[in-house]
Amino acid sequence: MELILSATGAPFSDRDAAKMKADIVSREIGVPYQVVEHPSGGFAVAPGKEQGKEQGKEQGVEAPSIEAEQSEKYLIEPEHPRGIPAPVGAKPIFQTQIAQRYEQRSNPQTDAPKIVDEPVYKTLTFHPALRSFWKYMLTAFLGVPVAILPSGVLRMFLDEQYVADIIAAPGLIPLLSFMGASASFYALGLMAWGYYYHTYIIGPREIRERLGIVSRKGSQISYEDIRAVEIEQGIIDRLLGIGRIEVATAGTADSEIVFKGIVNPMELREEIGRRRANANKQNRTSD
Repeated sequence: MELILSATGAPFSDRDAAKMKADIVSREIGVPYQVVEHPSGGFAVAPGKEQGKEQGKEQGVEAPSIEAEQSEKYLIEPEHPRGIPAPVGAKPIFQTQIAQRYEQRSNPQTDAPKIVDEPVYKTLTFHPALRSFWKYMLTAFLGVPVAILPSGVLRMFLDEQYVADIIAAPGLIPLLSFMGASASFYALGLMAWGYYYHTYIIGPREIRERLGIVSRKGSQISYEDIRAVEIEQGIIDRLLGIGRIEVATAGTADSEIVFKGIVNPMELREEIGRRRANANKQNRTSD
């Protein structure tokens, strides 16, 4: 079977490039051509199944049926944000979708189109991590035993005589139980409010912060206007794997958007850096 290879004489490394070459040859000659796997690896262009059936026996390559053209978008496995390959079976934090477009060469009759990979960044929407509300969680946890068994909690810290006097006093035990339940519900309410009150959006062209549940307000920064992205982490934050990200613009001295209680803040800062670099690159290209 007569095989058509790339301009360098080697098999095509990408199926789409071979498919484009097959379409060009088919239009020029008027005979259907298709993509086949090359014996040494990669892909080649060969005559259609009916035309190449006899030639295939001589070359030892069986002409497969013509496959449908694949989609132009592919999901690639990203590298670890720090450049270290992710462990086997680990789910990546940020996945980059690649859109492949064809860039026509100077001579479309002989040269196959060049495939250009362009990153397509999805919109990421998230809230503060629940672990960032550890103080409220601790308060709710401590309030449960006080609400259920206040006398038992008193015996852990006071003598039996004092506990007996408190139990004998009318209304003190129900009051302690009510205070424990109120503290637990109040802490859980503050945690839910803080979680849904802050909404952070990392878009393809900008960063947005939305504040509020019923009535909302927010701010927005385009990647071109970002001056610095800083991370603030205390000792407990480092133990919990969370942090605070502050985004400042060129026109202000203070941080304009603050992301609180973010999981893996280093990875998120690097993701913002990648999107910022891509936005600046697109602006230079358009100019």
